[in-house]
Amino acid sequence: MRNLLSWMTMLFFSVIAQIQTFLLCGAASGYSLAVWAYFRLIRVEMLPDDIRMAGHEPSVETGVYVEHWEDAAICVSALDFQSAAHYLPVLGWYFLAGFAIGSVAFVLIVNVSTIYHLYRLSSGGAIKIVADLNAEPLHSKTG
Repeated sequence: MRNLLSWMTMLFFSVIAQIQTFLLCGAASGYSLAVWAYFRLIRVEMLPDDIRMAGHEPSVETGVYVEHWEDAAICVSALDFQSAAHYLPVLGWYFLAGFAIGSVAFVLIVNVSTIYHLYRLSSGGAIKIVADLNAEPLHSKTG
């Protein structure tokens, strides 16, 4: 029973750690990609209108200005996510793409490294780690 409880505890904390890794690393990578896109898009937004019109570029809601987010925010507040996806500015799509790529990549890295270290420990690596640390075994006093 003790062994089962320890495995269940380890599984619980592993799932919690993976959820945190998914959310935090996804948000960080999504935000990073959106900031990168912001600095690239702000150069386009700062072009004078006459130069932009001479290039016949269509008006695109980039998300550089607050006004670009109003339609998407209204749809999200009404819980209409399908319409919100339609009105989502370009920077929002960069954030979502960065979130998806970053969260999956970091969770895969954590899982692969965990499996590798568990395999290393199960194949005699624990004895080598103890020897490298010059540790001595604990002896319990039963008397």
